[in-house]
Amino acid sequence: MLPEDELYYRVALTMVPGIGPRRHRQLLDHFSSAAAVFRSGLLPEFDNFKAVDRTFTFARKHNIGIYCPGDPRYPAQLLECSDAPPILYYKGIADLNHQRILAVVGTRTPSSYGQQMVRSLVGELASCDVLIVSGLADGIDTWAHRAALDNGLPTVGVLGHGLQRIYPEGNRLLAASMLDKGGLLTEYRQDQGPETFHFPMRNRIIAGMAVATVVVESRSQGGSLITAELAKGYHREVFALPGRVTDGRSQGCLALVRDNVAALVTGGADIARMLGWETPTPKTKPVTSIHPLLDLLRDRDSIHLDELLERTGLSSAELAARLLELELEQAIEALPGNRYRLIF
Repeated sequence: MLPEDELYYRVALTMVPGIGPRRHRQLLDHFSSAAAVFRSGLLPEFDNFKAVDRTFTFARKHNIGIYCPGDPRYPAQLLECSDAPPILYYKGIADLNHQRILAVVGTRTPSSYGQQMVRSLVGELASCDVLIVSGLADGIDTWAHRAALDNGLPTVGVLGHGLQRIYPEGNRLLAASMLDKGGLLTEYRQDQGPETFHFPMRNRIIAGMAVATVVVESRSQGGSLITAELAKGYHREVFALPGRVTDGRSQGCLALVRDNVAALVTGGADIARMLGWETPTPKTKPVTSIHPLLDLLRDRDSIHLDELLERTGLSSAELAARLLELELEQAIEALPGNRYRLIF
């Protein structure tokens, strides 16, 4: 590991205006150390060392690791990326150099199908000793982190802001739970908030540190497609789960497959096989068994309430409750004449 004074100057170098990841690396390659960069006189005058002091004080107080290239705890996979962050702040216990890291990303407004597919996919990979990485955003990210915890897998959230806060606020409890099994990672100092432009930047960390990225539901534009394109550019494997061609939340995944950016997969077993991992033992039931009603609706344009009563064997009250649940999840739609159909 680097001497503390060199780490101090490397953090300071990230605060100098106009010094991005590539320029940071170029300067270190030329001068061999960040301290030498500051002594060179080439930088604009820098007088914000109090901010550097606050960063180290905050890190010590909250048991946050500060990693940079050259530190064995820094994700080795990221070192292959020309725009790798010069500094990472990490709180957690998961090994960032885990041999099997899978990024799971997707829309912030998933369907019931997307939610269940994430649970199924991660559950199938539980026996493969996988580290699940995502962005702790609403939607597929949240479902991926929860599925990992439910299956006893480590999971790391890559943030678009500093560790002084959690965004979105609704994921504070989830983030706290992740610290016991995985961790939280960011390139942003503790006082840097969730600016809009931070999130596309953090996507490169998700894509770069993972062996592969899988996209579960994405519209034709969005952050998950950025992550997939970045992963492809880093020569990582990219996978996508298919959906209905008429569903807007499937358009991004279908386009990735159509354009040969991603390989089509239907679950964790496909991913394990393509990556050369051992065949996983499914730990969750298939999506179709989570709601038996979906099995009946899946291959029909619509089905009448009387037929559902006959084929499920449920009472009228039980069936009404389950249908309402699926309607609230936006999985089915009630039609005129007591008929129902799938909408995802």
